[in-house]
Amino acid sequence: MDVPVQPHDMVYTADGKHLGNVVRVYSQTDDSEVNPKLKLFKYYMFLANESFGDDYYVPTFYIAQRDDKAKRIELTLTFKQVGKETLSRTPQFIAMGQAVVAEK
Repeated sequence: MDVPVQPHDMVYTADGKHLGNVVRVYSQTDDSEVNPKLKLFKYYMFLANESFGDDYYVPTFYIAQRDDKAKRIELTLTFKQVGKETLSRTPQFIAMGQAVVAEK
C-alpha cells in the first residue's frame, strides 16, 4: 500500500463528496488474484457512510492524495464514477473470508 491509510480517515471523491470514513483496510492474500487491468486490486478500504446509507469498498489504487494533518483522503474518482464501478459491492475475496485486515 503506497499511501498510509488509518482508521477514521475521511474519504472524499474527486468532486468533493464525502464518501465515508475508513473502518479498516483489507488485503488480498493471493497475489495471483491481483490484476489492476481486470480491476482486481490488492488493498481495499472499507468505508462506512452514514449520509448515503451505503458502505463502500474502495481500492487504495484510487487514492490521489492523503492529508495527514486533516486525516483526509482524496480519490481520483468522482462520485458518479464510484457508482459506475459498483464499489458498494463486497469484493469476492472479502466475502469468501480470504482477506486479512492490513496492518497500519
